[in-house]
Amino acid sequence: MSSVRRIATSSVSQGLSMATNVVTLLTIARSTTGSDFGRFAVQYGLIVFSIGVLRSVTTDVAAARFGGQRRELSVIGPLLAKTAGLPLVVLAVAYGLAGVVVFGGVDLLGLVVEKCSVAVVVHELVRAFALAALAPGVAVEADAAWAVVVAAGLVLNVVVMTGDDRAIAALVAWGLGACVGAVAGAVRLGALGLTRPSGDDAAGGSIAQAWRAERRTAAPAYAFEFVLSRGIPEVVGLTLAAVVSFEATGSYRLAITLLGPIGVIVGGTRSILAAELRARIDVVESARRLALGAAVVLVLVPVIYGGVLLATPESWRTSVMGPLAAGIQPYVLYLVARRSATTASLPPFLLLRTLGRAGQTSRIRSVEAAATFSALAVCAFAAGENGILIGLPVVAWCAVVVWWRTARSASQPGEQAGHLEPSSE
Repeated sequence: MSSVRRIATSSVSQGLSMATNVVTLLTIARSTTGSDFGRFAVQYGLIVFSIGVLRSVTTDVAAARFGGQRRELSVIGPLLAKTAGLPLVVLAVAYGLAGVVVFGGVDLLGLVVEKCSVAVVVHELVRAFALAALAPGVAVEADAAWAVVVAAGLVLNVVVMTGDDRAIAALVAWGLGACVGAVAGAVRLGALGLTRPSGDDAAGGSIAQAWRAERRTAAPAYAFEFVLSRGIPEVVGLTLAAVVSFEATGSYRLAITLLGPIGVIVGGTRSILAAELRARIDVVESARRLALGAAVVLVLVPVIYGGVLLATPESWRTSVMGPLAAGIQPYVLYLVARRSATTASLPPFLLLRTLGRAGQTSRIRSVEAAATFSALAVCAFAAGENGILIGLPVVAWCAVVVWWRTARSASQPGEQAGHLEPSSE
């Protein structure tokens, strides 16, 4: 399969996964009170955060070190499953405790969320391992199986269920579909020989040793990277629940859900842009112009998409998403402002990585994350919700200036370091 086809297939997988989650979230939002959906949104944020951390220390390490090497991944697959076993048990207990805290005791909706959460995490790990093996077709099949079960649950909801039962039924279909998708993906990976090591035991032992060494050195850095960058939206959601209300977190989650296609578009563009920068890096001025043009286009994606979303009549939004949709405008504006900044930072980040400036990118990201978390704490304490929604985009746009100044300096004649392959992060 060519690189373009793999990227396209991976995008299909991401689109199916996103659509499945969107349908589930909207069904729950329409079927419960704003407070209950906000509580579910807190649990959902914990799921997303834990998936990111667990992937960082398992499948992301495998992808970076052994991506596409099926002989090696056939040895690593069973080891990865064992590595994830204990964290999954810990997560199951943590989800249960979080449910008791968030829902104020033992609640049916909280119990269903707890049981479904682990299934969703396992599905995401299977999907990520398939992508690491450059087998995106397996990820598509797993996501399609998940989507079919959720769609069946949606039909059952419309025809049979009423009131709060619809939220419970949607969650059950979500969790059951994740189980079906995970099993389907695991079976297909087994058929490709990716879960049953064979051949030279000595070679297998050497691969296993290399995997353990890589995981010890790379996993902490990958987890730190996730928390610093992609974990911030989830931390913001938890902060809103703590300092404002569960309803605020629910509206914020709805806004993230509706803006989900932006992530799919930017994610697909990222892989292509990284490859194009690598191809042009011998003429660094050409690569810099490409990065600048890509930044302009990428910034327009959230601006246009968010503008269209805000232009839709409020009555339409509430009829589709429930009463919480009436309060999503400030969160959409916040997300558009912040995502415009993060997309503007992506091209210089990739350019610096292509120029071999990984150390600089890590330092900038660390400082940016420290500034973001500091601003989150200060703004939440000093000005509450408004402080968060204004302060964090300001920090993100200040970081854009730093990224571009650094990329411009690094791409000047005589300043270019040895070339490295673009990072997959």
